[in-house]
Amino acid sequence: MGKVRIESIKRVARNLHSRFPGYFSTGFPENKEKLKGILLNSSKSVRNGVAGYITHLEKIKLKQIQGEEEMGGSDEEGEEEEQER
Repeated sequence: MGKVRIESIKRVARNLHSRFPGYFSTGFPENKEKLKGILLNSSKSVRNGVAGYITHLEKIKLKQIQGEEEMGGSDEEGEEEEQER
């Protein structure tokens, strides 16, 4: 099991993720470096926690996008089969 993140880190991460759409990536080191310029007065452990949760959110978003693309392709095939009948 993974370590549970405290609510304040999740709140900051969600806030930054919504304020800067498309700025963060699925890579933890890149997100950590980007946060050094944004979170100036925070400790290293807080920055790392926020970077980790933002990475988690980006991976979830990526999976949702991939799932929608897969679902979209199967829907079109199903509609074509129905029209042929």
